[in-house]
Amino acid sequence: MIEVTGINGILRLRFGYDAATIEDVKLIPERSWNPTLRCWEVPSFYLPQLEDILQRWDVDIAKSAYNEYKKSITTDIEVAKTMTPEGFKGKLKPFQNIGLFLLSVFLIHVIQSK
Repeated sequence: MIEVTGINGILRLRFGYDAATIEDVKLIPERSWNPTLRCWEVPSFYLPQLEDILQRWDVDIAKSAYNEYKKSITTDIEVAKTMTPEGFKGKLKPFQNIGLFLLSVFLIHVIQSK
C-alpha cells in the first residue's frame, strides 16, 4: 500500500520497497526522494497526476493531501486574478474573463512545472 499525506504544499508517499512502484513514482513530475524521512515527495498541485499514475496500486490518500492540493489551487487562482494582459484597454466580456482566468491558471502550472 502507498500512503500519501500532505504538509506545507508537499505530498509525501510512503511504501515498502518495490521496484515497479518506484518506476511508477518516477513518472510523477518534480518528485524527489527525501532520505531523511525515507519517503518520496511531490508538490501538492500534482495530486491529480499522482492519482492517474498510481491508479493500479493500492493507494491511501489522506485528507491532509487533499487539503494541500486545495491550498495550491487556491493560490493559483489568487495569482491568476491579479494578472491582466499587458497594454489591454477596454472591458472584457464575461466569457473573455473566464478564458483569461483559465489561461492564466494553465500558464502558472506550466511555469511551476519547469
